[in-house]
Amino acid sequence: MKDTTLAAALAALALAGFAGAENLPFGAVPALAQDAAAAPAVSVAELAKAFSPENNLDLSGETLAYRNLPAGVSAKIVGTTYEQLVGFDGKIRRPISPKTTKLTFALSDASGATAQTATFEVAVPVDANFAKAPAVAARNAKPAVVPALQEWFGGEGAFVPAEDFAVVVPASVADVGEPSLRERAELFAAELSEIFGREVPVLDKARGGKADIVLIVAPENPEIAFLGKEGYGIASVKDALVVAASDPLGAFWGTRTILQVFRRHENTFPCGFAVDYPQYPLRGFMYDVGRKPASLKAVRDVMRTMSYYKLNDFQLHLNDNYIWLHEYTATPNGKDASAEQKSAAAAEVLAAAPTAFRLESDVVGKDGTPLTAPDHFYTKKEFGVLMDEAKLYGVNIVPELDVPGHAMSFVRVRPELMYRGAVTKPHDVERTAMLDASDAVFDPATGRTFREETLAFVQSVFDEYLLPGKNGEPPVFRDAVVHIGTDEYYGNAEDYRAFADAMLKYVKSRGRTPRLWGSLSVKKGKTPVDGTGAQIDVWNLGWQDPNLALEHGFDLVNIVDATSYVVPNGIGNVGGYGDLLNLPRLYSQTWHPHTFDFVGVVPGMPKMLGAQWALWNDNSFRRDKGLTDFDLFDRIRKSCAVFAEKTWNSGEDASYRDFMRLVKAVAFPPLTNPEYSVKNAAGEAAFELAEPVPAGESVATGFAGFAPDYVAEFRVKRVGESVGAQTIFSGPAGTFLAVRAQDGKVGITRDTWSYAFDYALPVDREVALRLVAKNRTLTLFADGVEIGSPVRDAFPESHKYSTFVFPLETIGAAGGNVEIASLKIARIVEPGTEDAVPADEIRGVSASSEHGKGADGDASALVDEDTDTYWHSRYAPTRDAPPFEIVVELAKPTALSGFAFLPRQSGDNGNVKRAELFAKNGDGAWEKVSEFADENPSRALKKIAFASPRTATALKLVILDGVGGYGTLAEIYPLRAK
Repeated sequence: MKDTTLAAALAALALAGFAGAENLPFGAVPALAQDAAAAPAVSVAELAKAFSPENNLDLSGETLAYRNLPAGVSAKIVGTTYEQLVGFDGKIRRPISPKTTKLTFALSDASGATAQTATFEVAVPVDANFAKAPAVAARNAKPAVVPALQEWFGGEGAFVPAEDFAVVVPASVADVGEPSLRERAELFAAELSEIFGREVPVLDKARGGKADIVLIVAPENPEIAFLGKEGYGIASVKDALVVAASDPLGAFWGTRTILQVFRRHENTFPCGFAVDYPQYPLRGFMYDVGRKPASLKAVRDVMRTMSYYKLNDFQLHLNDNYIWLHEYTATPNGKDASAEQKSAAAAEVLAAAPTAFRLESDVVGKDGTPLTAPDHFYTKKEFGVLMDEAKLYGVNIVPELDVPGHAMSFVRVRPELMYRGAVTKPHDVERTAMLDASDAVFDPATGRTFREETLAFVQSVFDEYLLPGKNGEPPVFRDAVVHIGTDEYYGNAEDYRAFADAMLKYVKSRGRTPRLWGSLSVKKGKTPVDGTGAQIDVWNLGWQDPNLALEHGFDLVNIVDATSYVVPNGIGNVGGYGDLLNLPRLYSQTWHPHTFDFVGVVPGMPKMLGAQWALWNDNSFRRDKGLTDFDLFDRIRKSCAVFAEKTWNSGEDASYRDFMRLVKAVAFPPLTNPEYSVKNAAGEAAFELAEPVPAGESVATGFAGFAPDYVAEFRVKRVGESVGAQTIFSGPAGTFLAVRAQDGKVGITRDTWSYAFDYALPVDREVALRLVAKNRTLTLFADGVEIGSPVRDAFPESHKYSTFVFPLETIGAAGGNVEIASLKIARIVEPGTEDAVPADEIRGVSASSEHGKGADGDASALVDEDTDTYWHSRYAPTRDAPPFEIVVELAKPTALSGFAFLPRQSGDNGNVKRAELFAKNGDGAWEKVSEFADENPSRALKKIAFASPRTATALKLVILDGVGGYGTLAEIYPLRAK
């Protein structure tokens, strides 16, 4: 691709289907209808069964045409996974590179008989201008991003931003949209400013001779509209990088692509044309912050990461209660218990069992019980601001208030509205988490029913967030889709249906789109439930069949528990309700958004919105194992990446292993730091306090915290007796207290929990403290003496993990009496791996046998710099036997002195007992260089030294024997020669 001016670059967009530089439309033409005539001799059902693209479709024209159908038979499209290629009206847009769409048709005849065809993967002919382009060996390959680009035509060379490049938004379109194109451009410019280390301005007109980034929208052009609101095109030439879309949202998604490509191409963009658009309009994640709260920083980091992957639906489950309510009473309350026993048990549970409503609310019960959870909640202001910020990032926050089940917070405020009917669960105290939706009389004086009273109460709570504030503030929930819960209600089916229908109508009357958890398969009845204009989470096929939901008029969201639920526990089990999603399966071609486990609907049908996955914090309150926001983020990031790939694209560009390498390579979006990374001036992962902080003073560091694994060493002095708690380090992830108010001991707080070390600071004597955080453990030393791990104040028996992000946002505290003389934090490097080849200089790693699921993962775990993950040889459905070969390919020939490996840290099975090591020399031959033997394997680092340094392009470890006949390793380290 030759150098061009900006004007020529815009003209070049015409090659990608654009009609002209002034409005940049993608090409498209009207569809043509097919006339029907006399009824066919063959039945429509038989025709549908025999229908095939080869025999019945013609895509050679501008509109899809049907062939070989009998007179009187007409066809229409009822499902297309990419409307941006073939619309429901039959219009065709020719891609710039090979692309397919799944098409499903309905046939009908003059008698009104109809039948649906199978679904076909149909290739849409490539645009002639690109199809006839000569093959050029130097043509740029498609840039790899998450999710993958739909279409790409490579040029030669790369766009390199000018030293003083700007983001250009033409003044004529700057104010288009809400948020506007300029607002989104300013966010993009702020992100680029962080990357380039200087302020990147936003200008309203192009500058001749400057290699700028240009964002353009053409909202009135019908042809560019073919790509939809979220679609966009990119033209990359040497002196301009142009993003064109019909809506600012599409242009913004284009900037996410640019950020990822810059990350992987040293802040350049390969020359070429990209056309990109989503497969499904809803692509999301549901986060249970009701049972276990997440800090606002954690929520914001998740939202921005979702945006980075073009996920657009972030459902926040804002209220819930402890699941195993019967643990909070010793009073019998089973089916054989007396009415008095059941009543007493319910009262005990209602008073003691934990529940949480995580939004600020004005609602208070007659006895003073607040609806809002006191330990952690989001204020109305900050939640509204979060929704506004998310919208700027292209993400719709979907707030969920779960009623009439999972509603103990509501029941505590209005105990007279507690469910009164029969309970089908084993423990009668389940009623304490349910509101009464029956038509029994609540108020004899007025005849008002429990359902009416409950609806009035619930809707008054919703109105706090759906209506403007008392002083004219915008509604907290802005214009969002609003989730009303409605899952796992164990009362009468007709009562449930009446309540759900009333809430759907209420939310629509407030100008919002309602969403609910599907329960209609269990709650069948005569009371109508109108799903028109509403969305339904199909979460369990027993509770909700997707086809039944369609019969009720709902739009579908696939969030089936068997494939899409995790309940974090830290042990690495995989699958529905496990610690981790089965991401390899979800990424594979066995799962698609339209496949609800074993029940499917027409792919790409208009009412099939998309898919989400869910993180449920069932292991909370008294069963909380100690996993933190930081622990959960890695699960969230990887799962979001897979769901983004499978809902925007189809997961066919790369293997799962290569895809996860890509996820790691594109890293995190600018203006976020979910991994709490801290680097000093030398680029090292380290922090040192510049000067002492006197007692009663504080300093801000500019860092939120320092993530494990680390060693923090600090000298402190308690000046006189303390009054109250003495916090010396604080941040969004927790605090470190030199003195706890309740017992005077050293302690920490995190995730609403308080912990104590078995140590108290002496008065008026400086002490050297050392905090070691490694592998989800935390150990305190005082003057060289090991104190031990922290003990949680509440439910210490269930506490298992002590991950602690060292809080750095503020050092010291106003009014305190603890001096901080020094603080040094350094990353823990596994002893013996100081000379290891960096992970980014390892081209790839593979294994001859790998289990490839969750914690028992594939070979990519060997170089993920996470000692908690591990590779494991395959043991199911068939078991592989040794030898197992692990091949490590280096990015370039490297002088090596040896090889080290870290055994699996969570068990002994598979730990290596005997192995041989081979090196690949310059001519590609393998040569045995060393052997390893250890009949009593431990979890310590193992080293295999070479007799003398040698240069190699790859290493191969052949495991001849392992504990139990398996093979497993946590990390591998090729060691450089000094």
